[in-house]
Amino acid sequence: MYGPTREERDRRGSHIPLGRIGRPQDISGVIAFLASDEARYVTGQVLYADGGIGLGTMKYLRQAWAG
Repeated sequence: MYGPTREERDRRGSHIPLGRIGRPQDISGVIAFLASDEARYVTGQVLYADGGIGLGTMKYLRQAWAG
């Protein structure tokens, strides 16, 4: 496997407000909604599916992930 180890992913995820790194199914639900008739009136929006990182925590995360 390439990329971070499970321990590293868990450590990084602990700093995300939701408590873990996102999984493909976290995003697929958003995509399914946007592709459905339920979203027919949604226009010109930005929808963040980021576990809370967009709450202004990126600076903090960079510091935490650095070690």
